[in-house]
Amino acid sequence: IQPYFLKLYHQRWYVIGPSDTKPVITLALDRMKLVKDTGMVFLMDTTVSVNEYLKDCYGVMKDESLEVEDILIRAYGTEVNYLRDLPLHGSQTEVMQGDGWSDFRLRLRPSWDFIGKLMERGNRLKVMEPASVVLKIWAKHTESVKLYEENEDSSEM
Repeated sequence: IQPYFLKLYHQRWYVIGPSDTKPVITLALDRMKLVKDTGMVFLMDTTVSVNEYLKDCYGVMKDESLEVEDILIRAYGTEVNYLRDLPLHGSQTEVMQGDGWSDFRLRLRPSWDFIGKLMERGNRLKVMEPASVVLKIWAKHTESVKLYEENEDSSEM
């Protein structure tokens, strides 16, 4: 790997850069078993910046198979102030307010880590659009409910 960037994300350091096998690879430093200096020298492309590379991503993974989309989320109750104080993404803007809720628009790739972050918010946040992201959230919540339904049928509860 040619170590272009180091980025801290969720208490884990990642190295990002081109490799022999992929145009760009992202590796968690704490998961590496061995790091060796090959003695090879590389010239970094000075036109590439970490902010530009990750501008449409949530976190450190850039999934090129996902299109950049406008995502509208509705926050309820105290989650409104939380999102105002700590935006989920640099593109986030507040677009509408109601009684006890606010809508926020983001423009990014709806990756699995972004979907997970939205799900962490539980009943304090709802994806309004696009339908493709609504369906992803719906499917993940349905899988979660099934886990609990399975427990009801057993003596584990």
